Amino acid sequence: MIQYLFFASIVVVSGTSAFSLNSYDYTLKYTEALESCDKSYSCLNCTTVQICKKYYNGTVSKKYIFQCPSSNPYCDIDSGACRSTSKDPTCAPISHEFICSEDGYYPNPTNCRKYYICVKGVAYSFDCSNIGTGYYNSKSQNCEYQYSCYYISCYGKSGVKVPYPYDSSYYGYCYNDELITFEKCPGSFQLDTVKGYCVPVCSEEGYQGDPYDCSKYYKCSYETSSYILTLKHNKCPKDQLFDSVNEVCSPKRKGLKCASGKVYDSTE
Repeated sequence: MIQYLFFASIVVVSGTSAFSLNSYDYTLKYTEALESCDKSYSCLNCTTVQICKKYYNGTVSKKYIFQCPSSNPYCDIDSGACRSTSKDPTCAPISHEFICSEDGYYPNPTNCRKYYICVKGVAYSFDCSNIGTGYYNSKSQNCEYQYSCYYISCYGKSGVKVPYPYDSSYYGYCYNDELITFEKCPGSFQLDTVKGYCVPVCSEEGYQGDPYDCSKYYKCSYETSSYILTLKHNKCPKDQLFDSVNEVCSPKRKGLKCASGKVYDSTE
């Protein structure tokens, strides 16, 4: 039997014991479930949480199903908790305007309340407006209250790449005051506005392959007798490529993996 309970703070009673689920605008469906549940906390769909209470022997005693609140409308597939953003791109409509440069999360370059998730080249459009004053934070990949509004302005710019404010791992190309494209730098790279292309962040000593050229790599190191980290762009010797796994220049061989993710084929 299913009972529908509508309360500001919902109390579910089982036998002589009672416990409370903190809620706002939840609609709780309470049922004595006979079928088994794989997880204690899971998602039935994009916005619906399922909680299964089990006896010590693993059999299900109760199952609770409720809708996430408007302030945190999406069910998190990993935790079964409600959150402001979704990890499941199919929970939002497809955008036919935004072009994905690669899969991942993207802030909307002209609307700080919106963001995209790109999967296999398809862009899904999400909106943070459901949490009131929420804006999308590209670094935390969450909708956040009272977060500052950032967007790209192409006013007075033409023929240049412009970094996304606060997070230069994203950038746009402006032409005649208009934003033409919006892209993400590969990996942990960020746009260097002087060079006009993406470079790695030099925060510690080490090597990083060039995602655009398998024969090149970056070296981040301290200058002699200096505490200043310097980034240098180097090229491997002739007929060698940078092995991103072992972080060394290596003779071309089948199976060698470049920084771009490309695996070298000796038949090339």
